[in-house]
Amino acid sequence: VHYPKKRISSEKDFPPYDDFSESSISWKKNDHLFENEALPLEISRGCPFACSFCDYKKKKFGELIKKPSSLENELNKNYDLFGITQYMITDFLVNESLEKTEMIQQVFSKLPFKIEWSGFARLDIIEKYPQMIDLLYESGAKSIMWGIESTRKDVGKFIGKICDQERIENLLLKVKAAWGDDTITGSGFIIGLPNETNETATRQLDWII
Repeated sequence: VHYPKKRISSEKDFPPYDDFSESSISWKKNDHLFENEALPLEISRGCPFACSFCDYKKKKFGELIKKPSSLENELNKNYDLFGITQYMITDFLVNESLEKTEMIQQVFSKLPFKIEWSGFARLDIIEKYPQMIDLLYESGAKSIMWGIESTRKDVGKFIGKICDQERIENLLLKVKAAWGDDTITGSGFIIGLPNETNETATRQLDWII
Protein backbone atom coordinates (compact mmCIF):
# COMPACT_ATOMS: atom_id res chain seq x y z
CA VAL A 1 0.00 0.00 0.00
CA HIS A 2 1.38 3.39 -0.96
CA TYR A 3 0.25 6.23 1.30
CA PRO A 4 0.44 9.90 0.23
CA LYS A 5 3.30 11.85 1.76
CA LYS A 6 0.87 14.31 3.34
CA ARG A 7 -2.00 12.76 5.28
CA ILE A 8 -5.23 14.69 5.92
CA SER A 9 -5.11 15.45 9.63
CA SER A 10 -7.79 18.10 10.21
CA GLU A 11 -10.66 19.94 8.55
CA LYS A 12 -8.19 22.68 7.56
CA ASP A 13 -6.62 20.25 5.08
CA PHE A 14 -9.87 19.97 3.13
CA PRO A 15 -10.69 22.42 0.33
CA PRO A 16 -13.70 24.77 0.76
CA TYR A 17 -17.05 23.14 0.02
CA ASP A 18 -19.40 25.70 -1.51
CA ASP A 19 -22.38 23.38 -2.08
CA PHE A 20 -22.85 22.36 1.56
CA SER A 21 -26.32 23.93 1.84
CA GLU A 22 -27.77 21.21 -0.43
CA SER A 23 -25.56 18.32 0.69
CA SER A 24 -26.57 15.20 2.60
CA ILE A 25 -25.19 11.88 3.76
CA SER A 26 -26.51 9.17 1.44
CA TRP A 27 -26.95 5.94 3.41
CA LYS A 28 -27.18 2.65 1.49
CA LYS A 29 -28.55 -0.78 2.31
CA ASN A 30 -25.05 -2.18 2.67
CA ASP A 31 -24.40 0.28 5.52
CA HIS A 32 -26.48 -2.18 7.59
CA LEU A 33 -28.43 0.45 9.49
CA PHE A 34 -30.98 -0.81 11.96
CA GLU A 35 -34.18 0.71 13.31
CA ASN A 36 -33.66 3.04 16.31
CA GLU A 37 -30.00 3.57 15.40
CA ALA A 38 -28.82 7.16 16.02
CA LEU A 39 -27.21 8.52 12.86
CA PRO A 40 -24.83 11.48 12.58
CA LEU A 41 -26.55 14.55 11.14
CA GLU A 42 -24.64 17.59 9.90
CA ILE A 43 -26.86 20.69 9.74
CA SER A 44 -24.04 23.23 9.63
CA ARG A 45 -20.26 23.42 9.42
CA GLY A 46 -17.83 25.63 11.30
CA CYS A 47 -18.52 27.99 14.19
CA PRO A 48 -18.99 31.78 14.17
CA PHE A 49 -17.62 32.22 17.71
CA ALA A 50 -13.98 32.71 18.64
CA CYS A 51 -13.28 30.92 21.92
CA SER A 52 -9.58 31.39 22.61
CA PHE A 53 -8.92 27.69 23.33
CA CYS A 54 -10.42 26.52 20.02
CA ASP A 55 -8.60 26.33 16.67
CA TYR A 56 -11.58 25.34 14.50
CA LYS A 57 -11.93 27.34 11.33
CA LYS A 58 -14.30 30.26 11.94
CA LYS A 59 -17.18 31.37 9.71
CA LYS A 60 -19.58 34.27 9.46
CA PHE A 61 -23.04 33.98 10.98
CA GLY A 62 -25.46 32.33 8.57
CA GLU A 63 -22.78 30.60 6.49
CA LEU A 64 -22.54 26.87 5.76
CA ILE A 65 -26.01 25.96 6.98
CA LYS A 66 -28.14 23.35 5.23
CA LYS A 67 -31.26 24.53 3.42
CA PRO A 68 -34.52 23.55 5.16
CA SER A 69 -35.66 21.59 2.08
CA SER A 70 -32.41 19.61 1.94
CA LEU A 71 -32.57 18.84 5.65
CA GLU A 72 -36.19 17.73 5.40
CA ASN A 73 -35.49 15.51 2.37
CA GLU A 74 -32.57 13.82 4.13
CA LEU A 75 -34.63 13.05 7.24
CA ASN A 76 -37.59 11.75 5.26
CA LYS A 77 -35.35 9.53 3.12
CA ASN A 78 -33.68 7.98 6.16
CA TYR A 79 -37.08 7.30 7.71
CA ASP A 80 -38.58 5.83 4.54
CA LEU A 81 -35.60 3.55 3.89
CA PHE A 82 -34.52 2.59 7.42
CA GLY A 83 -37.09 3.89 9.93
CA ILE A 84 -34.51 6.24 11.46
CA THR A 85 -35.84 8.85 13.91
CA GLN A 86 -32.80 9.42 16.18
CA TYR A 87 -29.75 11.56 15.40
CA MET A 88 -26.46 12.83 16.82
CA ILE A 89 -26.17 16.38 15.46
CA THR A 90 -22.47 16.80 14.72
CA ASP A 91 -22.50 20.62 14.42
CA PHE A 92 -19.95 22.41 16.56
CA LEU A 93 -22.89 24.41 17.91
CA VAL A 94 -26.56 23.54 17.31
CA ASN A 95 -27.93 26.87 18.60
CA GLU A 96 -25.38 29.14 16.92
CA SER A 97 -28.16 31.61 16.02
CA LEU A 98 -31.86 32.16 16.63
CA GLU A 99 -32.57 31.80 12.91
CA LYS A 100 -30.91 28.39 12.70
CA THR A 101 -32.61 27.15 15.89
CA GLU A 102 -36.01 28.26 14.56
CA MET A 103 -35.32 26.53 11.25
CA ILE A 104 -34.46 23.25 12.98
CA GLN A 105 -37.61 23.42 15.10
CA GLN A 106 -39.79 24.17 12.08
CA VAL A 107 -38.35 21.36 9.93
CA PHE A 108 -38.32 18.75 12.70
CA SER A 109 -41.83 19.62 13.94
CA LYS A 110 -43.56 19.24 10.58
CA LEU A 111 -42.13 15.78 9.84
CA PRO A 112 -44.65 12.88 9.84
CA PHE A 113 -42.60 11.23 12.62
CA LYS A 114 -40.99 12.44 15.87
CA ILE A 115 -37.26 13.23 15.85
CA GLU A 116 -35.00 12.76 18.88
CA TRP A 117 -31.48 14.17 18.86
CA SER A 118 -28.34 14.96 20.87
CA GLY A 119 -25.92 17.83 20.28
CA PHE A 120 -23.79 20.71 21.56
CA ALA A 121 -25.17 24.13 22.63
CA ARG A 122 -24.18 27.34 24.45
CA LEU A 123 -25.99 28.75 27.48
CA ASP A 124 -25.05 32.38 26.79
CA ILE A 125 -26.98 32.31 23.51
CA ILE A 126 -30.01 31.01 25.41
CA GLU A 127 -29.55 33.88 27.85
CA LYS A 128 -29.83 36.28 24.88
CA TYR A 129 -32.70 34.34 23.24
CA PRO A 130 -34.67 32.58 26.02
CA GLN A 131 -37.21 31.33 23.44
CA MET A 132 -34.52 28.85 22.40
CA ILE A 133 -35.38 26.78 25.48
CA ASP A 134 -38.76 25.88 23.99
CA LEU A 135 -37.43 25.68 20.42
CA LEU A 136 -34.78 23.10 21.33
CA TYR A 137 -37.22 21.05 23.38
CA GLU A 138 -39.95 21.13 20.72
CA SER A 139 -37.45 20.05 18.06
CA GLY A 140 -36.75 16.83 19.97
CA ALA A 141 -33.62 17.55 22.06
CA LYS A 142 -32.94 14.49 24.24
CA SER A 143 -29.31 15.11 25.19
CA ILE A 144 -27.53 18.49 25.29
CA MET A 145 -23.86 19.10 26.09
CA TRP A 146 -23.31 22.68 27.28
CA GLY A 147 -19.92 24.28 26.66
CA ILE A 148 -19.58 25.94 30.07
CA GLU A 149 -15.79 25.40 30.53
CA SER A 150 -15.50 27.38 33.80
CA THR A 151 -17.60 29.10 36.49
CA ARG A 152 -15.03 31.80 37.33
CA LYS A 153 -15.50 35.38 36.06
CA ASP A 154 -11.76 36.09 36.03
CA VAL A 155 -11.28 33.10 33.72
CA GLY A 156 -14.09 34.05 31.35
CA LYS A 157 -12.30 37.09 29.96
CA PHE A 158 -9.56 34.79 28.64
CA ILE A 159 -11.83 32.34 26.82
CA GLY A 160 -14.87 34.36 25.72
CA LYS A 161 -17.54 32.55 27.76
CA ILE A 162 -19.99 33.58 30.52
CA CYS A 163 -17.99 31.98 33.36
CA ASP A 164 -20.30 33.48 35.99
CA GLN A 165 -21.54 30.86 38.42
CA GLU A 166 -24.76 32.68 39.37
CA ARG A 167 -25.78 33.30 35.75
CA ILE A 168 -24.93 29.73 34.77
CA GLU A 169 -26.96 28.31 37.65
CA ASN A 170 -29.98 30.50 36.82
CA LEU A 171 -29.90 29.40 33.18
CA LEU A 172 -29.56 25.73 34.07
CA LEU A 173 -32.50 26.03 36.47
CA LYS A 174 -34.64 27.66 33.74
CA VAL A 175 -33.79 24.81 31.37
CA LYS A 176 -34.52 22.22 34.06
CA ALA A 177 -37.88 23.83 34.84
CA ALA A 178 -38.87 23.70 31.16
CA TRP A 179 -37.47 20.29 30.23
CA GLY A 180 -37.83 18.33 33.46
CA ASP A 181 -36.38 14.85 33.15
CA ASP A 182 -37.17 14.56 29.43
CA THR A 183 -33.73 15.75 28.35
CA ILE A 184 -30.30 14.73 29.66
CA THR A 185 -27.81 17.59 30.00
CA GLY A 186 -24.10 17.69 30.72
CA SER A 187 -21.15 19.97 30.18
CA GLY A 188 -17.48 20.18 29.35
CA PHE A 189 -15.07 21.93 31.74
CA ILE A 190 -11.43 22.97 31.38
CA ILE A 191 -9.17 22.83 34.43
CA GLY A 192 -5.99 24.93 34.46
CA LEU A 193 -7.06 28.02 32.52
CA PRO A 194 -5.40 31.40 33.31
CA ASN A 195 -6.13 32.58 36.89
CA GLU A 196 -6.93 28.99 37.92
CA THR A 197 -5.36 27.64 41.11
CA ASN A 198 -5.52 24.29 42.87
CA GLU A 199 -8.00 25.80 45.32
CA THR A 200 -10.33 27.26 42.67
CA ALA A 201 -10.14 24.09 40.60
CA THR A 202 -11.16 22.02 43.63
CA ARG A 203 -14.00 24.46 44.36
CA GLN A 204 -15.27 24.12 40.78
CA LEU A 205 -15.18 20.32 40.99
CA ASP A 206 -17.17 20.51 44.25
CA TRP A 207 -19.75 22.72 42.52
CA ILE A 208 -20.04 20.27 39.60
CA ILE A 209 -20.61 17.38 42.00
